[in-house]
Amino acid sequence: KQLFKEAFNDLKTKGRRARQIPNILTFMRILAPFFIIPAAFFKNVSLIAIFVIFFSLTDAVDGFIARRYNFVSELGKDLDAVCDKVFAGTLLLAASFFEPILIVNLVLEAIIAFVNTIAKLQNCDPRSHLIGKAKTCILYPLIGLGYLTNYMNIFGIFVFVFLMTTAMQIATTFTYIYKYREAVRKIKKSN
Repeated sequence: KQLFKEAFNDLKTKGRRARQIPNILTFMRILAPFFIIPAAFFKNVSLIAIFVIFFSLTDAVDGFIARRYNFVSELGKDLDAVCDKVFAGTLLLAASFFEPILIVNLVLEAIIAFVNTIAKLQNCDPRSHLIGKAKTCILYPLIGLGYLTNYMNIFGIFVFVFLMTTAMQIATTFTYIYKYREAVRKIKKSN
């Protein structure tokens, strides 16, 4: 709450507005569902691609600007994590209009987000781990393949990537739960 208050104060102050440009770009990804889901409902892959490119660019540019101009903030870090989950969830939900099995991956992503949220609320610092980053690297090709399976003969590749992604999501979930429990134990020992 305090971080949002500070961000709004920056926006009110002429000389400090620029500090919030990365956060505004990050926050734009919260709007992704309002554009991508309707386009998926009508199965308009071209429009989905345009929206994905736009929102992906906001993800790339926000971090670049924040680091380049030293506008990195705790709000920005937390907001980026939330917006990335919303964006990935949006893409999975939209792709499930084309390949309904992707609901499995959407549920697994929701579980991962839930575990990370609980960890954050308990002050356990839910940092990404290598397995989570690897999972994300596999997740986005799966989503892309989900959009394309109706248009191309790639079902075998889709199934392989689906199984690999699902296994990585399950492993990520258990890793984050384990790390969360370890952090809680350390906190309890220090008290």
